[in-house]
Amino acid sequence: MRVCLIKTLSCAFIELFMKGGEDMALVYARLIIGGYRTFKSVPEVLKAKVKKTLEELECPELATEEEPKGNA
Repeated sequence: MRVCLIKTLSCAFIELFMKGGEDMALVYARLIIGGYRTFKSVPEVLKAKVKKTLEELECPELATEEEPKGNA
């Protein structure tokens, strides 16, 4: 699990810095896809961009304010 997190974060930060630090939405989207954040935890100012990014990454179902249902 740790390797997956490191890989996810590494890819996100590499892409972020290659774009000149302009796209924090991609970082949040990667963290949401990896299960380390939720869409609800995204700052309001970024939500529209994160939603668009999730849609572009073919994960529109993750762009919801509802808490994910766990196995508990």
